[in-house]
Amino acid sequence: MSKRPLVSVIVPAYNVEKYLAPCLDSVLNQTHQAFRLFIVDDGSTDNTEEVCKPYLVDERVQYIRESHKG
Repeated sequence: MSKRPLVSVIVPAYNVEKYLAPCLDSVLNQTHQAFRLFIVDDGSTDNTEEVCKPYLVDERVQYIRESHKG
């Protein structure tokens, strides 16, 4: 992978713990690997943050938590 990612993937999330892992797995399993994955949590009240934690070992993945803004 080059030092500068060519693609940025933004995944907005609000109370999507049920669907988030398959989504993140899909992004990470693409053949194109030069990307940054930003998960933007809009103040989820479920386990969305917990679902994200194992993915943060990958340096391409960043989790951003915001207060709920809708």
